[in-house]
Order: sequence, then C-alpha cells, then structure tokens
Amino acid sequence: MKNISEHILDIVQNSIRAKADNIEILISETNQEINIHITDNGMGMDKTILQKVNDPFFTTRTTRKVGLGIPLLNQHAEQSGGWLKIISEKGEGTKLTAKFLKNNIDCLPMGDIYTSIALLISGNPEQNIIFRYKKNDKQYSISSMEIKEILEDIPLNNPKVANFLKEMIKENLENIKVSFN
Repeated sequence: MKNISEHILDIVQNSIRAKADNIEILISETNQEINIHITDNGMGMDKTILQKVNDPFFTTRTTRKVGLGIPLLNQHAEQSGGWLKIISEKGEGTKLTAKFLKNNIDCLPMGDIYTSIALLISGNPEQNIIFRYKKNDKQYSISSMEIKEILEDIPLNNPKVANFLKEMIKENLENIKVSFN
C-alpha cells in the first residue's frame, strides 16, 4: 500500500468482513501529525487473534495464507515516527488508531481520500459508514445515512452516486483547507 487512503480502504474492508454494519472513520490532522481512527461494531477479536494480528503470516481469511494489511499499516506508521494501536473485544467490535508524523520523510501521502470514501459509501449500501475529517479547529463529516436521506429513492450503489460523493467530499475538504500534496 502506497498511501494512507489505501490503508483505510483495507481496514474498512476488514470491518465489513467482520460483519460490521456501523463503521466510523475519523481522520484528525494537525500541523505535525495525522491520526486515523477506525471504529466498527463487527465481530471483534479475542485476545489470541489480537496478539497475532501484526504477524504477516497470520490471517483469518481462508482465501490466502498471509495477512499484510495491518502489519504494513503498523510498519508505515512506525516508519514515520508514529504508532498503531488496536483495541478489540469478541462480540463488541474493534477500534484501530494509527498516528503518522507528517514532517517525517517516511510519512506516507494521504492519497485519493475523496474517491476512497466515496467508493466505500456507494459500494457498501448495507453499512452505515461515517466519515469525519478534523483539521485543527475545523471539521467535515458525512455518513451513509445522511446521503440516503438526501438521495431519497436513488440507491447508494447507483454508478453516478460515487462520482457525486467524490466531488462533494473534495469540495468540503477543500473548504476547510485540507491539502493532500
């Protein structure tokens, strides 16, 4: 994974596989750091799985023998001078927090967060995906539930919805002066 946006996609897909129907993505940015918080109400993990989650040769998936998503996210956060923390309880869901130090040469770029969030919302109409972005004292948020109310009878997985969402997210983040260069 080459950017933070791709890591967010991967982690949210884990939440969906864990049968979460409510997933919150919070990105908080200051001049020094980017913090990623992803919280879900999925199946959660017991202590044994939680201890193994950073091992790239461990996965709960049956389609492959390695699970690189969380180990790579951990590596990328640590390379920037940050860290990764996961709190999970079986039957209660999972909370993942990652910190990236922006001034570190090894800090990943954000990537195309506009498209990533738009695709997560439009591609997963059964989940309520809540996206919040905080930069210093400004904030933007959007959720699947809000979008469903706005669109009324148009389904989230309508092909035109993803592009509409991408442009709306981009415009709102630009209004709070978020720059992903």
